[in-house]
Amino acid sequence: MTVEATAGVSPETLQIPFPRIAAFVRQVTHDVRNNLNSLDLQAAYATELITDPEAAAEVKRLRAIIQTSARQLQALSANFQSSTPHLIAYQASILIEDLRERLAKTFAETAGEVTWTVDLGREQVEVDVEMFFGALTELFRNAFQFRGNGAKIDVHVGTEEGQFVIELREPKPAPATPPEHWGEEPFVSSRRSGYGLGLFRVRRSVSAHGGNLTFSYDSARGVLEIRVTLPLATST
Repeated sequence: MTVEATAGVSPETLQIPFPRIAAFVRQVTHDVRNNLNSLDLQAAYATELITDPEAAAEVKRLRAIIQTSARQLQALSANFQSSTPHLIAYQASILIEDLRERLAKTFAETAGEVTWTVDLGREQVEVDVEMFFGALTELFRNAFQFRGNGAKIDVHVGTEEGQFVIELREPKPAPATPPEHWGEEPFVSSRRSGYGLGLFRVRRSVSAHGGNLTFSYDSARGVLEIRVTLPLATST
């Protein structure tokens, strides 16, 4: 039975709730990854049987392709995970130290091109550590990918009016699209090969923490400013 006969609307105007799309994507990527893992196991078994060095090398390259595809699907699925955080109290200064360590491992070749200014005492925030680190990692990935040639990224961390504030300042040419609305809708990307999900996921994650994410471009200075705010934990 067609969608039109069932719902009375055409596929072009059919509106599907995002949680339903998310559940579908997670299931599909799970199933395909299982198949890829099975292929990888079979390829590994074949490697043990192959005696020709050239053929063995080709199977090794095949396994690398399979494994890369599985990781790409895993990354795609992560964009559709639940945005409900499991919050724990975390001293903000230690949170930033841990974040910097993770970024140094994830972006080993470029993390040193970030200048940090941290002005924190013993303030605390309540965060889901993995969700928060995942969101910040995506912000830095975008910053490294789209910054101007050789431009350094300045990061300022502090507090302001009861908020924990992280600001990234990134010199770059004027964006092709207004940054104020980046990530507000899924599947919208200025890149031809982009999925339009990374910044959407970041916005959902920050919002789930009761925080806010803003993008603005200072045309006079040629600087993109990214600002993440989270409420400070209330002292008891």
